[in-house]
Amino acid sequence: MIKAQSTIISTILLSGLVLSIVITAYLWAQPLIQKTSDKTRVDSLINSLKTIKQEIDHVQQTGSPSEVSINLQGALIQVLPGDNSVSIKTEVYIPIITSFAWIPIGYTELPVDNKLFFANTSDSNKTAVYLPDGYVPGSTIHFGNITPYSINYNLTVYNRGSYDYVCIYQGDGPVQSDCASINKEVIKDDANYIISWISDNGEQVILSGLEEENKGLFGLDPGGIIIGKGFPVTNVEHIELRLTYRTLVDELGREYKTILNCTSSCRTGEGLSKLRIRRARVEQGINVTNFYIFLSFE
Repeated sequence: MIKAQSTIISTILLSGLVLSIVITAYLWAQPLIQKTSDKTRVDSLINSLKTIKQEIDHVQQTGSPSEVSINLQGALIQVLPGDNSVSIKTEVYIPIITSFAWIPIGYTELPVDNKLFFANTSDSNKTAVYLPDGYVPGSTIHFGNITPYSINYNLTVYNRGSYDYVCIYQGDGPVQSDCASINKEVIKDDANYIISWISDNGEQVILSGLEEENKGLFGLDPGGIIIGKGFPVTNVEHIELRLTYRTLVDELGREYKTILNCTSSCRTGEGLSKLRIRRARVEQGINVTNFYIFLSFE
């Protein structure tokens, strides 16, 4: 009787130990399993955009219509004519794309970029036209000029322990709203200027201006580029992927662009659907050729 009870107790203890090991292993592996699952899904969505790009390029070049079968799980796909893009949005539980700003995926460039402006601010004195909080008393204030978008501005660069503060203004002196520290922005004449870089001695400044199309080389660079960004909300990361088309320029300066259009059935959610692609028309000017591609889901 005692031996039977001992066997039962041993079996219970062994079962409990095995169950404890299984639970511990699962809890340890769960983040890895989730990350693998999320990455697999995001990779699948990226591959869907690659397939769409391949078919759009084929339709543009040949004029023959095509269609792409899409099977989405936990995602929404949409054509965005205003951004010349096809967008896919999804959610993951483990960070996959950790950049808040757009980054290229499988390529080195973005379809758009911010124009950069260089300023020589080597002129200097210690006369106070304006002194920001934190200015090191007696340190040299650097001056220069810059003319972005055909508008002339004065620049002053200040030392606040390091040269990290720039004012952009017209007239005799700046006010606080004309100024910002590095990586911050100043708004002037409807343009946003980010203080992108200041040399250690304060004698050079780079400003980042308005967003502009990053044109590629025809025959060498892709017209369509896949980009992505992610941002966390509570315990979920929201990811957006885009296939965005830009202008290509040949060696003679002639421009070629694929323009995406959609007038109805421009989005679809989970499940199996088809994306129909057709070339509507080609417009040729003296130095510009536009290929109009119509997209719709069904």
